[in-house]
Amino acid sequence: MDQREHLLILADYEKWANEQWLKFFAEAPSHPGGGQFVAKADEVLGHIVQCYWHWFNLMSGTNVETTGDRKVDMAAQHAKMRDYISGCDLEAKVQRSWPEYGTYEWKTYQLIQHALCHGSYHRGQIRALAEAHGFEEWPDTDFEAFAGVKIG
Repeated sequence: MDQREHLLILADYEKWANEQWLKFFAEAPSHPGGGQFVAKADEVLGHIVQCYWHWFNLMSGTNVETTGDRKVDMAAQHAKMRDYISGCDLEAKVQRSWPEYGTYEWKTYQLIQHALCHGSYHRGQIRALAEAHGFEEWPDTDFEAFAGVKIG
């Protein structure tokens, strides 16, 4: 498997993992405290989607905005990520400057890896919110749950 193929699999994993939480959000309001959980957790999921847009806009030189509809935005972003990953120069350099931090430069594959791993970090926050709101079960969105094949 080459690097591009690996990044495409990670993009598919991100789509799958986020969809597991959206399904959970749909059922959560029936749980005591579920409405409060969904409100907070959806903010975190929104941050994940916004970060995808930010980083892929930066890398691709586009300026695509979100619609505000989480399902629509996630599907559109997944398609955008796959298209970009499929055809980009993974070794091309990308720069970003912040007044408070300075200017940084990365290779494209490094930013793609960051954008895709960033979602896992924040889904961990969603899982912690679920536990704090009294849920005893939640979706297993670890990569092994996505990639594993039951053989017995």
